[in-house]
Amino acid sequence: MAYITKQQLIERITEERLVDLTNQRGDGEEIDDAVLDRAIADADAAIDGYVGRRYALPLPSVPDLLVQVAGAIVFYGLHVDAASEKVAADYKAAIATLQGVSRGTVQ
Repeated sequence: MAYITKQQLIERITEERLVDLTNQRGDGEEIDDAVLDRAIADADAAIDGYVGRRYALPLPSVPDLLVQVAGAIVFYGLHVDAASEKVAADYKAAIATLQGVSRGTVQ
């Protein structure tokens, strides 16, 4: 189960930004779906690792909190070069949220 979709990422990050982050060829014309799908799958695996300790997977629906967490993880993961302080801070906050879910302090 994907915790965030391409469309949700476009709404959060913008299509132009996703083109820049995923287009390894540098032609800047469209989102590279293979790169984006890999980043989403990596985020899903990380989230499952935390959430699965506390809840049966797959979840019946994706809570908004996990959509936000997935967005931060995907965005961070797409930064093959150094991420900005804001992107890194959002990623760290997302992981802290997942740790809270795993421990049962965040539902």
